[in-house]
Amino acid sequence: MIFTFLYTLVALAGSYCGEDKPFITDIKLNIVNDTCLDLTVKMPLVTPLVCDNQIYTLKENNDQEELLLEGDCISDQLTKYDVSLEHIYYSYHEDTINIETNDACLILEAC
Repeated sequence: MIFTFLYTLVALAGSYCGEDKPFITDIKLNIVNDTCLDLTVKMPLVTPLVCDNQIYTLKENNDQEELLLEGDCISDQLTKYDVSLEHIYYSYHEDTINIETNDACLILEAC
């Protein structure tokens, strides 16, 4: 358990990117530091959803860490499109971030 925690602290850094065409042309989650992240979601024909300086904490959940968000920027942005954010997980085995909504599950890889 201590190894997992230390590995997560070392590995969870940088930017994670993905897409879910044709609805999401680009999504980028940037880990600013160990408590702050930026998220940008680009979709056709609408203004990009941008949430900078989103505060988060990590909660261990089996072989992954759940990113618990403080504030409602991301949720508020998604509800405009009838999408609700359910969970954001970091998988340290795959070095990916999984964003789960009521509509889809997006896997973001390091970029």
